[in-house]
Amino acid sequence: MTALRFQGLVNARDLGGLPLIQGGSVAPGRLYRSETPQLMTAEDLDRAVGELGVRRVIDLRGPRGGGSGPLADEGRGLVIDYFALAGG
Repeated sequence: MTALRFQGLVNARDLGGLPLIQGGSVAPGRLYRSETPQLMTAEDLDRAVGELGVRRVIDLRGPRGGGSGPLADEGRGLVIDYFALAGG
């Protein structure tokens, strides 16, 4: 995993190299994670889409999360209430 620096995003990382259960690992540049997508700046959005190629935000916090940010506002978001699925 590689840490990524953004203006608004906190704890952004490229999950490349993370081992998969059935063997192999996540390919670099294919899966990212972060906190606070709602705090993305315009520059963060440009970098995420243009440089990193982010096409979809999957927000596992559900409706309590505080918003999925500008990518979701553009119709690129999917909200899944992980806590409800996990029985919490």
